[in-house]
Amino acid sequence: KAYAVYAVLKDLITVYPQKVNLNTASRSALQVLMQAVLGSASDDLLDKIEQFRQAGGVFFDPADIVTQMSGLAPEEQTALTSLADYLCTASDYLQIEGRGFSGSLTRCASVVYDRKNNSMVSWRQN
Repeated sequence: KAYAVYAVLKDLITVYPQKVNLNTASRSALQVLMQAVLGSASDDLLDKIEQFRQAGGVFFDPADIVTQMSGLAPEEQTALTSLADYLCTASDYLQIEGRGFSGSLTRCASVVYDRKNNSMVSWRQN
């Protein structure tokens, strides 16, 4: 099932190793993850996650998400608990993009960097 979820998310975000960072994922990415894992996405729960992050909240461990957020309905707690296996709260992988211009020529490059192992995972350019 994890691969099926990744297949749905892969065009929205860069995910290594197939987990979504709850602290940095876009609302769209979280919505797609919820739909893929739970069968539906709750706008109320997405709003609460966004409000928590906008207020300076940081998630420290996927297993503790429910205890970190207040005001969750029982079904929202169940949903977050079900998502825990697909979430992380820190990223060892960074995507870096650059663009260079010279006259009418433009070149773009994108690299995924593994900061834990100090290595480049992928490189694309055009």
